[in-house]
Amino acid sequence: MIIVDGKKIKQIIKDGENIREVWVDGVRVFSSRRFEVHVYSTTGAHTLAVPEWVERIDYVIFAGGGGGAGGNNHFQDINCGAGKPGKASLWKEADPAIISRTAKVTIDVGAGGEGGPGTSRISNDPNPGKPGGATTVTFRESSGAAIQTKREEGGAGGTGQGDRTGDITYFPNVSELLPGIVDKGQDLKPPAGYNGGGDGGSYGTSGPGASGTPGERGGDGWVKISFSTGY
Repeated sequence: MIIVDGKKIKQIIKDGENIREVWVDGVRVFSSRRFEVHVYSTTGAHTLAVPEWVERIDYVIFAGGGGGAGGNNHFQDINCGAGKPGKASLWKEADPAIISRTAKVTIDVGAGGEGGPGTSRISNDPNPGKPGGATTVTFRESSGAAIQTKREEGGAGGTGQGDRTGDITYFPNVSELLPGIVDKGQDLKPPAGYNGGGDGGSYGTSGPGASGTPGERGGDGWVKISFSTGY
């Protein structure tokens, strides 16, 4: 850091240009770069204040996954279909006209869909899982007026027979650095247990009255937001 008159320098301007970094003999002695990260994994509504120093906002949205289908009593040992993962998107906002108006961000995290029940009824049609909930991120003025909203839909519930293993949505080999979100060239995935479709159940085959197993609940949505400057 650089100290002048006992105070840490926070900004350096040369010829009208904001200097991002200063290096002396291979050592970085000053950097105006800064970021802070917020993660939302609890379903429902949240509000986040935007610091005055922010120049850009990066964020990733994962919606809730659909629940897996549940099984019934059937003479064949067949798996029920998994739920679909929630949709996802990755965003970078650095337009000064939008950033300057954004006083807060509201987040609504969608829940995972419930799995279909396991029953003893004799049928080869699985019990469908419930769809996952949508997840939204909205930039707002101090008055609460919406500036822009990004929304991702939840995954469909599992139906029919087939692969019972749920999957996730993710971003492979991201093409650029998003400070606090993901490094360039890295994969960006939700944490374990989030966004994925619920595993499907299976049919009960042990004779009259046997019950199939229920489908698993889909993963809840997940949001990560980074405020930054100097990048």
